[in-house]
Amino acid sequence: MTFDSIRFDPAALRFKNFFAELNATFAEREDILAQISLALLARQHVLLAGPPGTAKSQLASAVFGRILDEQTGKPSLYSRQIGESTVRTDLVGPLNFKTLMETGRSEHFTDEGMLGAVHAFLDEVFDGRDMLLRDALNVLQERELKQGSHIVKGRIECALMTSNRYLVEVLEGSRDTLLAFVDRIAFAGFVPRGFAREDALASVLRRHVARNATGALVCPLTVQDLDVLQAACDDVIVSDAMCERLALLLARFETELREATRADPSFLPTRYLSTRTAVGAGQLLRAIVIARRVFSQPGRPLVVVADDFRDLYLHLVLCGPSMEAVELLVARERDPRERRQLQIVQTERLIFERVLASLPAIVEPPTPAPPPPTARRAAPETKGTQADYVRQLTAADPAAVLTGLAAVVAAMRAGEVNEREGRAMLERGVGTLNAHALVSTLALPRGSSASVEALAERLAQLAEDIELAMPTARHVSRWLRGRAIALLDEGSRFAPHPLGTDLADEHSNLVIEHARKRLGDLVARDTRRAHLRARGTDDDASSDAVWRETIAQTEHELLAVWDVAVCRRLTETFAQGLGEIATVLAALAPLLDELAEVEHALERLGRGVGFRSLVIGPRLARVLDATFASLVITDRSLVGGTIATAQRALDRAGLRDAVESTRWVCWAADALVDSERPQSEQLVAGSTFDHASYTNLRREDQRVSNAYALAEVALRSDSLLGREAAGPAEAHARVVAALHAIPADRRAHAVSLDVARMDRAITMLEGWWSRLQAEGADPALLVRDRFLEVAWDEGALLRFALEARTLAGLFPEDAAAAQALLARTEALHASVRTHVAGHLRDRADAAWRTSFPEAAHS
Repeated sequence: MTFDSIRFDPAALRFKNFFAELNATFAEREDILAQISLALLARQHVLLAGPPGTAKSQLASAVFGRILDEQTGKPSLYSRQIGESTVRTDLVGPLNFKTLMETGRSEHFTDEGMLGAVHAFLDEVFDGRDMLLRDALNVLQERELKQGSHIVKGRIECALMTSNRYLVEVLEGSRDTLLAFVDRIAFAGFVPRGFAREDALASVLRRHVARNATGALVCPLTVQDLDVLQAACDDVIVSDAMCERLALLLARFETELREATRADPSFLPTRYLSTRTAVGAGQLLRAIVIARRVFSQPGRPLVVVADDFRDLYLHLVLCGPSMEAVELLVARERDPRERRQLQIVQTERLIFERVLASLPAIVEPPTPAPPPPTARRAAPETKGTQADYVRQLTAADPAAVLTGLAAVVAAMRAGEVNEREGRAMLERGVGTLNAHALVSTLALPRGSSASVEALAERLAQLAEDIELAMPTARHVSRWLRGRAIALLDEGSRFAPHPLGTDLADEHSNLVIEHARKRLGDLVARDTRRAHLRARGTDDDASSDAVWRETIAQTEHELLAVWDVAVCRRLTETFAQGLGEIATVLAALAPLLDELAEVEHALERLGRGVGFRSLVIGPRLARVLDATFASLVITDRSLVGGTIATAQRALDRAGLRDAVESTRWVCWAADALVDSERPQSEQLVAGSTFDHASYTNLRREDQRVSNAYALAEVALRSDSLLGREAAGPAEAHARVVAALHAIPADRRAHAVSLDVARMDRAITMLEGWWSRLQAEGADPALLVRDRFLEVAWDEGALLRFALEARTLAGLFPEDAAAAQALLARTEALHASVRTHVAGHLRDRADAAWRTSFPEAAHS
């Protein structure tokens, strides 16, 4: 698909805010949250291991519990605690016993298992049996369930699995089975039992224990937001050079892991580098690009660069706290099991960093600097009392209410207002805003469409502020955006006609300017509608129907405006006496460019296909009628080129289909017939029938027949023959059909001119041959008089025979005259050939008599 920034930007903002809250809530979990963000973008899975009591389940709940499906308003989540008693049907869904009893086939209700949800949380995943792990692997990897010949596709995109065991010990206990499992999990993280920073534990206690603690997470995400971001991942480009770089990184990383294993028996790699791992790493680079665009590099191109490889450690090593935090934890850890796992985290990360640094440098253009942050409403610097908040949240001024909402949210995050009281105040403030919003939607625009725009923007901004203040009230924001779209639609529907008040205006320039402004307003409103839709709005089919009707009506009005403009431009052109096709099309060129811009704008609105043809098409034939009426053909061999020039000009303007292919043949026939010069029959009747007379006749006649010129015009028409033509026979049949479209009188006239032209030439050759025969027509005379040079060497007889056959083949109804000409040509050819052959026989006999005289007794 094509990258859609209109939908991407709001989804990216919500994704960014979602993880900003999580990072502020869960101390020293930056890398693990980064893994989860990439897993959501890449539709991959995450495994979190570590001792009990480290908030792994709480983290999973904070993530998946707040990713809502806009269609249901609830999370699409499958959650299960795995144990010894967990069986396959718990994962894939219960059996359909009715199907089993009636048919003997096993069929599962997959909508009740992992396949029926977008996200899954599997707690204590390693406590299940090996067979269960394999079942889970198949579901997570294939995302489908094979039931005999029937395959059920699942919705599952991302699963988060947890275990209270150390991953290194799990792998040691059943390495072959679990390495295959871990290999299918894109991200593995370790959650230590302690914190590196001394103040981290106190911060956690204040957030979850203190009386005024909130622990509030108020920035939700939606499955539909993830759909947009995941689609953007598919648009990221990974070049061949980056693939080669990835292969080198993985090869060196695997070598380093083997060497580390030999050097330290206690070291056990937690990742298995298979071909699947390599392909997965390449796919994850796309998600890394999108994540960086969302979190740190807004506006960056969707192309993988060398610096993006730095984030591949999130996939290739067991992640946990930062390297600095790991060093502090290792230094004071006394539990050997915990210490060993921390050291493996440290070793794998160091190996990755060393291998990454060893890769050859690549010179790349600098990443564009992020734009300056958007100014936002500042939170109050002084702590307010509950009474202060209530006064603001019930104010008559919406701006004061919004300020109060921002202050309450800031106080909740700072721990100054507890969650229960804070949510109650937020609900109260949003209720006040709802009342303001209702009043705003009842206000009618006054005076002009500008007031419509202002009111729509007011509603849109109100929706943004409500959603920012309290994301759980998103349904209110969606409703407000729907009202804003409806206002824009109604404002466009009742906008003035493009002519405005200038119906009697004789100058089209002002009218066109009004039309351009009308179209520009529609395009701007369409863009604004798309932005509002992307931010989230209730679907309103009736509003969309109004919008489509408005665009269709506008297109119809614009057709009339530009129809008048085209007529005036052509009137001015012909008033100057300019009748050449190239001149006419050159005069139209600026207007055609304007029409192309209008067509492009209408196409952005879902209309406008063939707008230029709709404007000029019905009039173009009349224009070309007038143009060809003034066309004088002095050389029939140039007719095809003249037509081709006109057709190419129309092709460039996108108007070729506006003219029926047969019209070109009719125009050419008119021009050829009207341009024919009268020929005096005295050129033949008074001829001396010699080479000079024949040359003079041919100089006065056209060298190309009407039939050939018209056939060339037909053949140059792509729309006539098309690329699907089966062969010459079908092409010939289509040419004949095209020529038959010429009016009968014109067709007969064109054929009669060709017949008369050939008749004069053949009559001249017949008279010339008759004179030569009367004079003996000996070889010396034939050579001296140059008759054979004309008839055979120059191919006069062959040319007229072919022209006669062509005329008969292209105009079957006039074939009789052409056949008669062909018969005369063939008769003349036979006479000449017989006479020449006789002379050759006489010469041969004379030679034999001279060389071998007859014997006396003979």
